[in-house]
Amino acid sequence: MRDRFRIALRPVLLPVALFLLNTLANRLGAASVVINEIHFDPADKRPLEFVELHNPTAAEIRGEKLTLRDDARRIVDEVHYGAGFPWPTAARGAGSSLERIHPRLPSADPASWRSAGYPAVSAASSGTVFLPAEDSAWHWRKGTNEASQPVEEWRRLEFAEDGTWQPGQTSIGYGDDDDRTVLTDMQGHYSSLFLRHSFVVSGKVPPAVLLRVRVDDGCIAWINSREVARFHIRGGRDSIQWAGRKP
Repeated sequence: MRDRFRIALRPVLLPVALFLLNTLANRLGAASVVINEIHFDPADKRPLEFVELHNPTAAEIRGEKLTLRDDARRIVDEVHYGAGFPWPTAARGAGSSLERIHPRLPSADPASWRSAGYPAVSAASSGTVFLPAEDSAWHWRKGTNEASQPVEEWRRLEFAEDGTWQPGQTSIGYGDDDDRTVLTDMQGHYSSLFLRHSFVVSGKVPPAVLLRVRVDDGCIAWINSREVARFHIRGGRDSIQWAGRKP
């Protein structure tokens, strides 16, 4: 017996931040902010060097303006980050910090930031793997508008994809030098993707399967039209429409 399944994912890019600040120091006093960590020679030679500043007073949950100045008081960098879309949502109480994807990206653009702190996930040591981590048989579509009408139709096993869908290998993204399929036009144009992948279960259907997803920074997963997981996206039908809006 062979059972066919279709997994549908809608990841959402909701970028976020760093630790270089000055406006907080104005109201706390300069002595309240200290150099906390220096990472000057990483093993991976991508641009990962950093200096961390420690602020003992909590930042505003709603977001705030952070400014970095040189010794002549000239602004070197500045960001006014927010808590929630279009900024990455996992940084608000979910354990992640805000991380700039690349130092050359504009700090004012929410799409230049992501939620940091995703742990490395090892391959499954036992059992059957239905979808390998770097599978090349995914189909994806830009989240510039809904993928189908009615909006639920694209999650069905029998859905017929049109010319807006493209093949791709995971991971799919941009800006962090680790993607197999690079989205060169995503920044500033669309903030989410639709992804589909079929897989076949031979023999008895297992009573449970483990779904492991690395996404920046929100995702909803369906299997054969049934929602099975939701990460960093509020519940309800409106969240799908919300996730697809441009930054």
